[in-house]
Amino acid sequence: MSPTEKQQAALQLMNSKGIRQADYHPPGIRILWGLGIDCPPPMMATFVQNALVCGGFFGVMTGAFSYFGFSNDSAGGALFCGLAGGIFFGLTMATYFRFVRRKHNLPLWRDLTMPQS
Repeated sequence: MSPTEKQQAALQLMNSKGIRQADYHPPGIRILWGLGIDCPPPMMATFVQNALVCGGFFGVMTGAFSYFGFSNDSAGGALFCGLAGGIFFGLTMATYFRFVRRKHNLPLWRDLTMPQS
């Protein structure tokens, strides 16, 4: 199955389960797929993938905002804020996505096959 076929099959499956499009096809995934990067939507990614991606992005943004923003934190304080925020947010989002995947009985990205017509 080509990456485009797999992406379309995933979108159809999640749509058929009644999941909102904003939840299963967020802007970040649309951008990555548009660039030709074959990555799973959050609902079909593993717990570790979601924790690293969500936590990493949030941690970097929190640390940068803490350092360059209004809080006047030192570099060590900004690093701590980024790490603590990233770990907490990453684990929270990974738990949420795992819950939704199990609730709607969705396969992992690596286990997704074409629907039988």
